[in-house]
This record gives sequence, structure tokens and C-alpha cells, in this order.
Amino acid sequence: MQTDLYGVLTEERRALLSGDFDKLEPFAAAKEAFLTTLERQPDARIHALLLQNARLIEAARSGVRQAREQIAEIRNFGRSLGTYNAEGQREKTGQKAELGRF
Repeated sequence: MQTDLYGVLTEERRALLSGDFDKLEPFAAAKEAFLTTLERQPDARIHALLLQNARLIEAARSGVRQAREQIAEIRNFGRSLGTYNAEGQREKTGQKAELGRF
């Protein structure tokens, strides 16, 4: 782990960009420790990295959430028939759909 906040943020960014999410947990504690010891506001370089990493973290969370939804849809495929109404809203019939070749 890096000994300065800029180094921690840079490593966190690398982990986020490479999708190595298993390495992210220690960064939160390291950032908190550095930020609680700061006697002044972070400089512009640190502030920019904090904002960039926050956006990357949110994008990763959103991507994981969407992937989970897609996996759930795949697992539930064929259990119910989903259609769209005239307003474009998805509706489920609640009946098991039978799929086959026509």
C-alpha cells in the first residue's frame, strides 16, 4: 500500500480500470486514514483524483447491478412471459411460457 494519498488514489484507479475489484476494500480505510489527518483541503490534483475515482466506483457499482439484473432475467427466462403495453411499459403475464420452434 502506498504511503501517500496520491499513491493510494492512483493504485485505486488502476484497480478500478482493470476491473480488479477484489483489491478495492483496503483503499477505503487508507483513504479515510489519510483524509482524517489532513490539516487543510486536498490540493487540486488529489481532489481531481478523488472525484474521478468516485465516478469510476459508481460506474462499477452500476455495471455490477445491471449484470445482476441480466443474470436474474436469464435465470427466470421461460418462467413467465414478458410483453410490452402500448405505453412501452413491460408487463408480465404470470404464466409459464412455453418456448419452441415454429
